[in-house]
Amino acid sequence: MQPLSCADENAVIRFARVLSKALKPGDCIALHGDLGAGKTTFARAAIRAAADDFDDRLEVPSPTFTLVQHYDTELPITHMDLYRIGDPEEIEELGLEAALESGAAFIEWPSRAQGALPDNLINLRLEEHGDDPDSRTIIIDAPDDFLERLERSQRIRSFVDTHAGVEARRASYSGDASARHYELIINGKDKRPPILMDAPKTPDGPPIYDGQPYSQVVHLAEEVSAFVAISQLLISKGFVAPKILADDMAAGLLLIENLGSGKIVDDKNVPMPDRYLVATQVLAKIHATQWPNEVPLHDGTIHQIPRYDIRAMRTGLSLLPDWWGKENNLDAELAKRLYGLWEPIFARFQSGYDEIIIRDYHSPNIIWRGDETGSDRIGIVDHQDAMIGPGLYDVASLMQDARTIVAPDLQEEILDTYCRLRSSDAGFDEQQARLDVATLCAFRNSRLLGLWVRLDLRDGKPRFRRFVPQTKTYLSQALAHPGLRDLRDWYITAGVIDE
Repeated sequence: MQPLSCADENAVIRFARVLSKALKPGDCIALHGDLGAGKTTFARAAIRAAADDFDDRLEVPSPTFTLVQHYDTELPITHMDLYRIGDPEEIEELGLEAALESGAAFIEWPSRAQGALPDNLINLRLEEHGDDPDSRTIIIDAPDDFLERLERSQRIRSFVDTHAGVEARRASYSGDASARHYELIINGKDKRPPILMDAPKTPDGPPIYDGQPYSQVVHLAEEVSAFVAISQLLISKGFVAPKILADDMAAGLLLIENLGSGKIVDDKNVPMPDRYLVATQVLAKIHATQWPNEVPLHDGTIHQIPRYDIRAMRTGLSLLPDWWGKENNLDAELAKRLYGLWEPIFARFQSGYDEIIIRDYHSPNIIWRGDETGSDRIGIVDHQDAMIGPGLYDVASLMQDARTIVAPDLQEEILDTYCRLRSSDAGFDEQQARLDVATLCAFRNSRLLGLWVRLDLRDGKPRFRRFVPQTKTYLSQALAHPGLRDLRDWYITAGVIDE
């Protein structure tokens, strides 16, 4: 990385904030420089940025005498000053290795460690620049992985400067199970600060079908243009989705409207029936609307909304035998029979089912807007993976939301409400709709059982295992439909659900 020239202390602080947003667990930043070079100033600014402390209220004292300070930020930060240590072996006593397991560290006077620091050290040197005593040159020698993250953070900062102002601050914001990253962009006293979506195009995984990776086979959005297109389409049809305030689609960066923090579950994560039923009403309106297969974008490109085809459905189902099945020693012949039972069902959904599928229409992605009326009370986010096919998949997602417990009576009320609202629509068959919802609930929960295992074993996200018991409960409820007796027998035989 080329040396960075900072005209004054404010420029140093600004860069420290950018670097802070690039950190991940295991990063150890060795701060080099003479007395008064600004090592503590740099660490203090980075720690406050990690804590989303915009008013500099967080006390970040120099650890000259304490030797070590710990900060319980979203990414835990440890700040050490080694000037007073007598032996490099004292590093172990200070707990650096343990701190780096879950967080990052800033080390002042790293030369005192004499080789006791990690091999992947990020060396950052501050030197006086020119004749101005306040100017600094920052020189970084670091692993390529960190330099790539730092470059990404700098690009985000430039994007924010252009579209939200140089005074705007980047704050942590909750994400999801995907590789996307979100931040709040704070500028002034905005009631609802806009949201930055950071979603660079990810490298393709290994080919699994006709030379295509899993993401392409199951039609997962790989570029932010899909989010832009679906938001634009939903808004054009009278529904509420985030407006796109600014974009750099080539870089995978969006600045989007913040629809608020209202939920359809309460503070204890219990579904609020009235809000669930409003969300059901919105789905009924969506499914009564005609949807195009193509969405033109402002850059002249066209987003093709894919169909939930047989290949995508079969590949989604494969998560059950490939991940849950391997962990539970599922017999190969039994797995083969599973596909034989589902494939005629997948084929049936290819004709006469032409609604839009939001795909992740469940509690974390449905924003409650209580200050609005009618359908405007529901905001739809995380919709970039939308497809064309059986829209009842979204009814299944709402009814059997693994992230909460939707009681059977509320599930029944959701389905009754949906059928009542659709009853006058041409071609709507209530009996078939009820079977389709049960079928799609069974399909979706089969896929999720495998997904929870994959997120743990492949992606290092064991927290999703907590959804396994409720997913099995939902699966058993769905398979209780009389029209799914053969499927239910297979799931009992395979040990997925109890008889």
